[in-house]
This record gives sequence, structure tokens and C-alpha cells, in this order.
Amino acid sequence: MTTGKPICKVLVLDEQPEEAEKVKQFCKKHNLVPTKAHSQHVVDVLSSKIFLGAIFLSEEFDRAGSETVSLGEVIHALRPELPIFLRSSHVSSIEESGDDMQHFYAAKYHADSIDLLNPLIDRYIFSMNYPDPLVTSPLLQI
Repeated sequence: MTTGKPICKVLVLDEQPEEAEKVKQFCKKHNLVPTKAHSQHVVDVLSSKIFLGAIFLSEEFDRAGSETVSLGEVIHALRPELPIFLRSSHVSSIEESGDDMQHFYAAKYHADSIDLLNPLIDRYIFSMNYPDPLVTSPLLQI
């Protein structure tokens, strides 16, 4: 992590150990703190309103009951402010994926080309500045 630069928690929903490790290394380079949730608890975690900067989601992430509604759609409904970066085993751009994909996902990437997300991290995660009193207010601490 780079000292003097803000840090931010992100949720990593990827059950492939090798791919998740690549996301973890990417996060470390960008001052992101990767957290994970068991597939059965994703909705509970997102409903808890914990502070997150983004979600890294694998297309293969297994979630019970996801046959009819995509997990991206569920995440977007619960936390529309969070950018979702979708890892795909076959890369095509979000633009080529159709309007529904563009609405839910900030970007689509392959684990081997995760560095293509570099400019999006600053754009989606580290683009907002908040006054220190707002961030450190005792009223906001849990």
C-alpha cells in the first residue's frame, strides 16, 4: 500500500483461489482492502450498509437462488452506488454485452488483464473528497 493515499474496502466475490489472489495483489497496489463474503451471505453483507468502495465479482461466483436473477442485478438493486467490476473467463467489453450489462457493471475484465482497471479505480473509487469532520464525526461511528 502507498502511504499518504486513502484506502478503501472492496468486496471480492470470487471463489477461484488463483483468480482471487490476482485481485488481492491488484488491490494491494491500489490501496484497496479486499474483503470477502460467503456466497450465502452476500445479500446480508450488502444489506448491512457497511462501507465499501466497489465490488469485484466473478461470473462463476455461486450464489444459491441465482438462477432467475443475476447477482449483479441484486447487488445493483441493494447498493446502486457501488461500481461492480465483473471478471469473465471470456473477455468482451461491457459495450458488447448488451444494455443490461452496461447498466449493472462498471467494467468487465479478465484476471490476466486486471491492470486495465487502473484508471477506473481512481474514477470510481477515489474520485470523491469529503471534509474530515464528516468522515471522522463521532455520530457516524458505530
